[in-house]
Amino acid sequence: YTKDLIMNSQEMITDGHKFNRQFDLYYEASDNFMDDLKESNHLIASMAQMAPGKDWKMMSREVGDSVSNATMLKIAFEHRPPYYRAAWGAGLGVYLISQQQLQMLMPIADMNYNYALLKNNLLNIEVSVRGMVSLLAQVKVQATSEDKHSAMWGYGLGGETVLFPYSALSFKGHLYYQTMNFEDFPALTGISAPLDQISGIEMGLSVSYLF
Repeated sequence: YTKDLIMNSQEMITDGHKFNRQFDLYYEASDNFMDDLKESNHLIASMAQMAPGKDWKMMSREVGDSVSNATMLKIAFEHRPPYYRAAWGAGLGVYLISQQQLQMLMPIADMNYNYALLKNNLLNIEVSVRGMVSLLAQVKVQATSEDKHSAMWGYGLGGETVLFPYSALSFKGHLYYQTMNFEDFPALTGISAPLDQISGIEMGLSVSYLF
């Protein structure tokens, strides 16, 4: 009986050492995969074109203007860790529309959240949601030199393709459907159509630098 008790005690000690070693290995592995916010950060320069939607088209028609797409220019930060499917970022940019009679200048701040459906070192295919805000969405009418402005808030849903997503230099293409809502945009002289919303498809390209 005493011999069996000693053997059982030795087995318990051995099992305890094994458990402790397994816990240490788990902790080391977990620590290796912890998301370090000081790493996997990308600086992104983007350019895109967006169809401005029906409100802008109606305004342009009233002043006899041809409709142009909005051009978006943006500098952004994105945290894209290689161990996770999710990425998130924030940026500052501007939307520009330049026509013969109507111009728009709209600085924006935005945030995005991406989730990779396909993920590897060569290519990511991601679904993306974004939100944006502007405190000074400005429209100018050339004929009257009148300009009015208001605040804007908006959102977009779409997808992104990232080539070499975790390399020092990567490239992105995106396709969004976006809606931008204007808060009580003031009426412009000679234009009866209201500017409540700009909505449409945006397509763009980006270059990303890992720092």
